[in-house]
Amino acid sequence: MISLGLRTLAADIEKPSSHGFWLLELTGFATSIDAMAMVAGLAFIDVNIRPLRPSDWRR
Repeated sequence: MISLGLRTLAADIEKPSSHGFWLLELTGFATSIDAMAMVAGLAFIDVNIRPLRPSDWRR
């Protein structure tokens, strides 16, 4: 089975289909909206998302 997998021809391998720029743009925008919603949710439940003193940032 391993030798058969190594012997596959280049013609047998399908090229992945290309997605357009606008799909990538839409995915990035949706990710930004999702992150903003998460941070807003954390703000509403009063979670401190970073330490107050810079010396505590390294921990």
